[in-house]
Amino acid sequence: MKIPTVERCCCFDLETGGKILGWLGIIFGGILSVIIFLVLIMVLPMSCEDITADPQLHQVLPNISNNCTVFKIASIIALIIILAMVLVSVAIDVMLVQGISSRNPGKIIPAVIIQGLGFVSTVGKGVLSFSGEGIFSAVIGGLIMFYFFIVLYSLYVKIRDEKKTVHNTQFSQP
Repeated sequence: MKIPTVERCCCFDLETGGKILGWLGIIFGGILSVIIFLVLIMVLPMSCEDITADPQLHQVLPNISNNCTVFKIASIIALIIILAMVLVSVAIDVMLVQGISSRNPGKIIPAVIIQGLGFVSTVGKGVLSFSGEGIFSAVIGGLIMFYFFIVLYSLYVKIRDEKKTVHNTQFSQP
């Protein structure tokens, strides 16, 4: 089955649309990284007394007093993993912008793969939620992610084919 391609991203050409997607990912990923880092800095010095003093936390986790250290360690590990994933995403978005600017399809393909995985995970999460809102948000989010996947894939194919054409014409002339 052949993946469909498009010529434009919304009202922009593919290159501009791809750069907008890349820069939005860099900006929002950078902001999210700072927020996660600040939360991590706030959680590290907290004692078990500070954590168990929160009455809202006791409503959600009634046995938090017994497992405070485990809760703190798990929270720190989760924040570090999330921060690492966001930083990898930012690095892939930087590669996307560089790949578009330098016309290097190899730097675009990681963004295509991540966008495709995001589409699959969004749809899967919605289907497994078994709720009307979850399925509705998965359909809307999935359609948007699928469209951006098609845009990035189209951009990859366009630049890849341009490279092939340039390469073939360089060596075919006497």
